[in-house]
Amino acid sequence: MKIQLFFKIILCLSLMTGCNTNTLFNLSSQTSIPPDSRAIIPNKNIVIQAPDGFCLDETVSDTSSKSTFLLFGNCAAISQSNSVTQSKVYAVLTAAISKEKSKNGPFNGKQLDGYLRSENGKSTLSFSGNSQDIKVLDSFKMDDSYFVLVQNIGKRKSNALSSHSWRAYLEISGYLISLSIIGFNQNPMKHDESLEIIRHFVNEIRTNNGFKPTSVPIS
Repeated sequence: MKIQLFFKIILCLSLMTGCNTNTLFNLSSQTSIPPDSRAIIPNKNIVIQAPDGFCLDETVSDTSSKSTFLLFGNCAAISQSNSVTQSKVYAVLTAAISKEKSKNGPFNGKQLDGYLRSENGKSTLSFSGNSQDIKVLDSFKMDDSYFVLVQNIGKRKSNALSSHSWRAYLEISGYLISLSIIGFNQNPMKHDESLEIIRHFVNEIRTNNGFKPTSVPIS
């Protein structure tokens, strides 16, 4: 049920046609609340800041439990207003924070790369949990963060979703944070375009948690 709800929401937030998130959740009372592009996770001492045009959807995000999940969609869709800043692409961003701090020492991109290319790792990259659905097309480390481009070759929850997505991994306050950008077949993004956005996402999180900005320019 939760996975089905997740896909309903990301379709509404990104496409902004054929559905209304307030009708879907009967949350019309929230329309007067300005959308927020930042989430503070006090129990983990972490700030998650989205790039311009992306705002937090509190109806599906969970910051109260140990397993933190955040969804950022088009600010205009979330606020039900065209007067706020909109994202330039049809996409949503997600952030998940590990339940516990890492016990394996500093973040190791090489070990993570090996894991995500294994059967167990690919199953974690798949929404269905099936490793056979996933192909790892590219990966690299930059600024103590790890980026991976994956292709879903299996059955998707919706044909409206792009089969390709960039994921990113970084460590803040000892917790592993996994990020993703999910695009849509309507007005699809190029790989370098979605990579640019998720790099901005990583950079916003780094700078809002006391780390230096990226040393590699982002166009």
